[in-house]
Amino acid sequence: MGDFRFYDFRLKLRWRICVSFYRQSAILQSKIPMIYRRVLKYYRGFLGRSLIALAFSFAAVGLNLLKPWLFKIIVDQILPSRT
Repeated sequence: MGDFRFYDFRLKLRWRICVSFYRQSAILQSKIPMIYRRVLKYYRGFLGRSLIALAFSFAAVGLNLLKPWLFKIIVDQILPSRT
């Protein structure tokens, strides 16, 4: 009978550990969206400026991608006509 109680205690302990890990992971998962909501509250006042900065960043990337194409036109069409 003593062995059964010890085995039962081990099962209960193992179950408690599993449940506590599950609860901790559930708590962490539920806190992550709360953190994003909290940050977005502070960010809300700068949303317009941030979108403008993001648009300028994309425009700069696009213009930098055009540099090699313009250089190709200069080398292939303008320089050979001068020689």
